[in-house]
Amino acid sequence: MAASDWVKLTPGCLAPWMPADFTVLGTDGFGLSESRESLRDYFQVSAKYIAYAAVRLLNRQGKVSDKAVKDFMKKYEIQADTIDPMSV
Repeated sequence: MAASDWVKLTPGCLAPWMPADFTVLGTDGFGLSESRESLRDYFQVSAKYIAYAAVRLLNRQGKVSDKAVKDFMKKYEIQADTIDPMSV
């Protein structure tokens, strides 16, 4: 997994040399937010979203249960039905 509060493309360039389930989190700029913290939350690259991506990856690998994912989402107020910020 790679996370950046800059463009996803930079860590994404590593994908060909990484395992098939390599996950990249990042943004495409700073212009939509007033602060770095707002930017990270908007683009879902804050600490809680990085941890959530890791939990989901572990779930896909069969190492974490669906219940554990749902419990994590509830504890950290992760909404499953949010729109991908990169598609807006």
